[in-house]
Amino acid sequence: MERWLERFKALADETRLELLAALQGDELSVGELVEVVGGVQSSVSRHLQALGKAGLVVARRQGTATFYRLAAEEPLLTGPFGEELRRLAQRKRMVQRVERVVARRRARNESFFDGAEHWDALRSELFTDAAGYSSLLPLVRPGLVVADVGTGTGGMLPYLAQVASHVVAIDLSANMLQRARAKAAALGLREVSFVQGDLGALPLERGAVDAAFAALVLHHAPRPLAALKEMARIVKPGGVVVVLDLMSHGLDWLREEQADVWLGFGRDEALELASRAGLQELRHRVVSHVNVRDRTGSGSKPLALFVLSGRVGAAIVKE
Repeated sequence: MERWLERFKALADETRLELLAALQGDELSVGELVEVVGGVQSSVSRHLQALGKAGLVVARRQGTATFYRLAAEEPLLTGPFGEELRRLAQRKRMVQRVERVVARRRARNESFFDGAEHWDALRSELFTDAAGYSSLLPLVRPGLVVADVGTGTGGMLPYLAQVASHVVAIDLSANMLQRARAKAAALGLREVSFVQGDLGALPLERGAVDAAFAALVLHHAPRPLAALKEMARIVKPGGVVVVLDLMSHGLDWLREEQADVWLGFGRDEALELASRAGLQELRHRVVSHVNVRDRTGSGSKPLALFVLSGRVGAAIVKE
């Protein structure tokens, strides 16, 4: 009963209701929530702390920033009350403001990758052959059609070509796709097609491929959960989704130097995202540790890379 009373007390404020409404679809930072609901940062932070204490929102630290999302499976935030929050978000035009925030994340990424002349050098600093081969273990069955989501300059194409009968290389940046085509041609990789498309709306039909792969992509995604759901959508039932990405870290300078939206993902966090995307038989393991030069001038810092894999369940057909 005390927990319920705590929840109801937390809801006895219009600003807190607006914060819950703003968080209906996306994880947002304190600064982004200030932009969406208005007000001042100190006040918004105070209200978020009250909502967190009541168990209605969950905070996640990312370097110097803190992001908030609705508590998963919280009964008070579903049903009629959840519908009322969605109506409040529409009435206050929060949906449009949240979309502007996410669009700004996306635009920053597009600008970076279109002009990333030294992307291969940046990638090689983080990505080792050991990580590349280890990440392919869930894809050892030969003859697969694989989507390389966020292919960039095609760094994973030589690896994927060893296990796939055909690779569909997808990237939002036309500049990156041009470089990936040139790399595939230079290596004599013929069974590769190139498609321009966004992580949140992949340009493939449902069940178009046997597996979907993303290397060092998810931490650039404006909406990681949406990206994972899209990867699961384009994979046939029984196929796999494989993600190679950074473990959670605190290197804020990567936001500027490599346009990182998220500073990696903790193990539990990555598994939760995959589960919410509908993936099954989840596996997570760290496959590589590397040291990168700290741009703040304090020597080198360790970064770990993980592989997350999950299987797409059979589609449920309603009679």
